[in-house]
Amino acid sequence: MNSMAGKAAAAAAALMIGAAQAGAATQVNISIGDSGYWGAIPMMNGLRPDVWNSTPIVAIGAAIAGTSILYLNVPEAQRRDWRHYCSRYDACGRPVRFVKNDWYRHHYAPEYRRRHPAAMPPARDARGPAPQRGGPGDRPDGRR
Repeated sequence: MNSMAGKAAAAAAALMIGAAQAGAATQVNISIGDSGYWGAIPMMNGLRPDVWNSTPIVAIGAAIAGTSILYLNVPEAQRRDWRHYCSRYDACGRPVRFVKNDWYRHHYAPEYRRRHPAAMPPARDARGPAPQRGGPGDRPDGRR
């Protein structure tokens, strides 16, 4: 193998390793009540949703009999081309009302977090985890 081909192979391998490491570090869990959540939201007593459509929309076919209206918070582009995105939300053939994202973020999400504190992930300290004590080399007075 010549020197140029070897350098190209090494560079490609380094890029693939870097990309794999970056991908492994980007896992994010977003759930209902978070500001970046997209999906179905259960209605809560006392909250009147601000919706884009007062008449429910059924994307594909007729509404399934006995199906209740599904309230969804979805990106605007998906709302505008709903028939192409309804399957992502298991909402094809279901009557849907789209809530406005500003209403979701400023009214629904804070109220959901207030009413369901156990459902929310624990708050993270910006300083990181507390140092562990009691390991080898630790002194009884807590100093190292």
